[in-house]
Amino acid sequence: MMDKFEDIAATVKSIPDDEERLEYILELGSRLPGIPGVKTGVEIKGCSSRLEILKEGGEYYAASDSRMVGGLAYLFLSLASGKTDKEIEATDFMGEVSKLGLPIGYNRVTGLKALEKFLKTGGSA
Repeated sequence: MMDKFEDIAATVKSIPDDEERLEYILELGSRLPGIPGVKTGVEIKGCSSRLEILKEGGEYYAASDSRMVGGLAYLFLSLASGKTDKEIEATDFMGEVSKLGLPIGYNRVTGLKALEKFLKTGGSA
């Protein structure tokens, strides 16, 4: 089960140092709910690292070759977790994550926008 975004946001905001906040995001990347069994997810294009997402039965699973990308994906998936498709469509993923004040590079922003689009289209590429 994923942590609630509100809890994650509170933790991030309580960490005073940028480097320590990024370490926490890396930790979230190691907690990413992996894609079960031999299934494969949809590759999110635009990421400089590999990121695959699978939506199954209203739950999201993901795999990445980068703990940072995995951690950022974890943030997005925690925002989507437990929401209806309509609620997901109305969610400003980039806006919510940007409020955390994380130093996210341009290449990662491009991938996150692609992930947001994926989530808002009901889990299809």
